[in-house]
Amino acid sequence: MSERRIIVDRRSTSILIQLSKTDCYLTINELSESLNVSRRTIYKDIDKINDWLGKTQNSQLQKIRGRGLYMLEKDSQAVSSTFDFGEIPYYEYSKDERLSWIFLLLSIDFNHSYFIETLQPIFKVSRNTIIDDIKQLRSNVESQDLIIQSNLKMGYHILGHEHQIRSRIMKYIQDLNLNVSDTLEWQSHNITAPDIPADIFDTDELLIIERLIKSYERDTGTEITDDIRPTLLTWLYFFIKRIRNGSYIEVDHSEKEAIESSNEFNKVRNILDNFADHIPPDEIIYLTRFLLGAKIKYSKSSDYVNEDILKLEVAIKNMIDNFQQTAAVQFFEKDALFQNLLLHMKPAYYRIKYHIDINNPLKDEIIESYRDIYFLTKKSSKPLQNMFNREINDDELAYITIHFGGWLKRNDISA
Repeated sequence: MSERRIIVDRRSTSILIQLSKTDCYLTINELSESLNVSRRTIYKDIDKINDWLGKTQNSQLQKIRGRGLYMLEKDSQAVSSTFDFGEIPYYEYSKDERLSWIFLLLSIDFNHSYFIETLQPIFKVSRNTIIDDIKQLRSNVESQDLIIQSNLKMGYHILGHEHQIRSRIMKYIQDLNLNVSDTLEWQSHNITAPDIPADIFDTDELLIIERLIKSYERDTGTEITDDIRPTLLTWLYFFIKRIRNGSYIEVDHSEKEAIESSNEFNKVRNILDNFADHIPPDEIIYLTRFLLGAKIKYSKSSDYVNEDILKLEVAIKNMIDNFQQTAAVQFFEKDALFQNLLLHMKPAYYRIKYHIDINNPLKDEIIESYRDIYFLTKKSSKPLQNMFNREINDDELAYITIHFGGWLKRNDISA
């Protein structure tokens, strides 16, 4: 039996390679999270690794209490000479992750036919597991009038309105918390990212779309925040893939009038003219609204001035007045707070108006840490709710809470 065959599974091999490649300690929790398996499973794999090291190197993994595991230099060299470092690292997908990825694969990869037999090796699960996943996915998407249909020759595919398909794409991308920057880093070393089940991302295409976003920022004098940039990049990647495969969106007349009149629309159209041979006008409008809805750090643009934004300005002023009255406080730099909130709410306006829901990763922490300010913010947000004729979701309210909380602290006021 070869030295390698003593390691009986791919996951143990992946842990062994991780330990050999790092100069730092790795904890059980870190290994558990990176592979998406339990601590108990990691402990069992470590026993296998120590068995291999004992039989081949007369050695063991080193463990320092409170710091973690590390590998001796001579053992790392042995691993380097025994294993192929270009292998795809191990990752165990949860059921929710499999459902998200199956939908994304079906929505973007039109060049491959996906059957139960082709999905099994991607996720390394049984036939019955994939059948159950498809059944669950069908149930999940029914609420948006989408159908996962199967065909003996073509495999599984998605049927339904393009708006609903893209809405589901957006949801699953956020559920997976995809960071395409990490994907690009892995692919630069000719390795598929451990949590990406197939070669779904084209590096060259991602880099082009990344340049598209940078061109938009430069031309409009804005800077998109780092927390939304990877999500926005991934959304645009999927949307443009669908466009190139002939799956087009249609927008209603009122939306066309609102966005076509913006300077941002003209800039996006000019950028896309250099990006692709033909993108339909409705798609340019659709992509523009996502860039308008991106969270920004600052904006030098004065091109937002239109009737809707003027209404937004009134709503923000009323919201600030409501907050002051409800909390029985007085902001000494009220105009500065207004300008700060307006900068945030301009892109939020487009997100709320066009149902572009973005996850706020700090939402629960903000609501817990600023509970009183959060409820004051929610109570004060009636002018915004009236403007959109619906409630503002907790993710957006949490961002607004931070603005009010920061200004209370700046003014040394307790709410």
